[in-house]
Amino acid sequence: MGHIYFIPYYDVTKETDKVIFPWLVAGPVTAAAGPVEIAMRFYRIDPNNKGYLFNLNTLPATSYVLDTLDVINPDNENFIIPSEDIEQLR
Repeated sequence: MGHIYFIPYYDVTKETDKVIFPWLVAGPVTAAAGPVEIAMRFYRIDPNNKGYLFNLNTLPATSYVLDTLDVINPDNENFIIPSEDIEQLR
């Protein structure tokens, strides 16, 4: 099962040749203990023809969610992706 997380901002540091961005590990990712495969995509879409101006995908990496508290609540905003956000991906 896959999920989409939007990166709200990023910082390109020229001194270290790295892109730094936050990722709040919450919601569906933490619903169960076990391995989590993570890959990032950075892209920009041409507003005229709706094609990609660039599309950078990272290689997948694996991390682990440890067994923790059971706090799943379907009304929690971390589990809900607004339809307008989904439309931006089309």
